[in-house]
Amino acid sequence: MAAESRVDYYRILGVDRTATPMEIKQSYRKLAMKYHPDKNPDDTVAAEKFKEITVAYSVLNDPEKRQMYDAGESDNILMEGVDISEIGNLARVVGAFVTKLGVPVATKISPKILSQAREIYENNINNVEKLNFGKPVHSTVAKQAAKFYKFSANRQETERGILINCVSANASKFKIVFFDETASPLYIEDCITNKSTQTTEADMYFVDFEHCQIKNSMTSHVLREDGLPKSLHLLSALDYSHKFKLRPGDWLFCVYGDNWISQTDYHLQIVLCSENNHVINEIMSYEKILMEKKKWLNNFQGEYAQAKKRFEELSKEMEKQAPQVNLLLNQRDEAYKAFKREAQQPFQNSSKKGFLKYFKK
Repeated sequence: MAAESRVDYYRILGVDRTATPMEIKQSYRKLAMKYHPDKNPDDTVAAEKFKEITVAYSVLNDPEKRQMYDAGESDNILMEGVDISEIGNLARVVGAFVTKLGVPVATKISPKILSQAREIYENNINNVEKLNFGKPVHSTVAKQAAKFYKFSANRQETERGILINCVSANASKFKIVFFDETASPLYIEDCITNKSTQTTEADMYFVDFEHCQIKNSMTSHVLREDGLPKSLHLLSALDYSHKFKLRPGDWLFCVYGDNWISQTDYHLQIVLCSENNHVINEIMSYEKILMEKKKWLNNFQGEYAQAKKRFEELSKEMEKQAPQVNLLLNQRDEAYKAFKREAQQPFQNSSKKGFLKYFKK
């Protein structure tokens, strides 16, 4: 989809792309009260506005849909992903095969996982395995199941920033799901594939500076229907990640097994972020430059598409003209041959007479 036709849900709700879930919710409530049909009877403009902000909120309030939207999947953003736990074995095999071919299939978290998170909060979060900063954990999780963890952070640690890193050495699919105080998903991070190391990895940052992440999505896949070169899509899946700054306290998250058939094997670690301002400034500089490049590439896509379309039109016209040109060249050759024959004819007759006189002597 062209950038010009993309609906800007952030603009509709009047929030920044880095807005927190709470900021999005507050803005929606304010706008919903203002444009609600009960307060604006027979006002078609207000009714349409209310519909717009409701759709925008339904996308940006859902962590998975918001990530899909940020990755550029505007065409399918209102479609639900696949709940693998609800499909049969044959469909699982097909899904695993398609994924192995490199075609991403959107999946969603099983509702039972969200119920488990609520039960943990309602009963006792202390029963969940606690992670300490810097200590790695190696574990496995069954398909469409979750392994829950918690960690505690004080004010100094939240100010410094926290990173959750999860790697699967056998390239299994998984998600990191981070929950808020009400056991609702606050942040969902899908793993991405590292082709050079043949692993999958997910990083979840809780930092106070803007950073980008590359998402696994159809927008970053090489199998495209737009016919544009892959080089024009190098940054399609790059976008600013949500900036979350945690409050001090206990936090719950899980590693969700997203494989179609087998369990997920993973290494997990939670660490405090670097306080090296030089490195942070360097990251922010790269992100800014890359986002500017992405904007240029997005704009150039339209120019390239127009140029390609014009080239294809001219190529078709050339294909039509080529037979006519070849026919005219052949006819031209025949005309020249006829011209030469007529010019040489008188001399050919006189040459024959002279030849006969020579033998009569």
